[in-house]
Amino acid sequence: MYLQGAGSTFTITGNSTRLLLEGNSASKGGGLFPTTGTAVSVLSGALVEVKDNTATSHGGGMYLIGAGTTLTVTGNSTHLLLVGNSASFGGGLFSISGAAVSVSSGAVIEAKDNTAFDQGGGMYLIGAGTTLTVTGN
Repeated sequence: MYLQGAGSTFTITGNSTRLLLEGNSASKGGGLFPTTGTAVSVLSGALVEVKDNTATSHGGGMYLIGAGTTLTVTGNSTHLLLVGNSASFGGGLFSISGAAVSVSSGAVIEAKDNTAFDQGGGMYLIGAGTTLTVTGN
């Protein structure tokens, strides 16, 4: 899934809501690729599974790029699962150039069994302003 353009949003919310991104491939962001200014939100008990995706360069599961790009995972029982993805850099997740990842209020990001052929099997964050914030868990 590719999200482009400031103000674009993708929201998954609610108990028992499930999104599966599985078995996809791309040069970057095999499962999900939000670009500058886009927002991805996993909320209120939702489950997002990003599994067995491949990128030939960066972000097998997810590739986030640019200031204003956000991935927010929040709320009790909310879960983002990154499993079995592969890329040269950031097998599970690759975040660059000011993108922000936030986990809060009992939510969980679980990165397991991902492979990077160079660096960052689970997650790889690089560049000025790029953040990973975990609170209230």
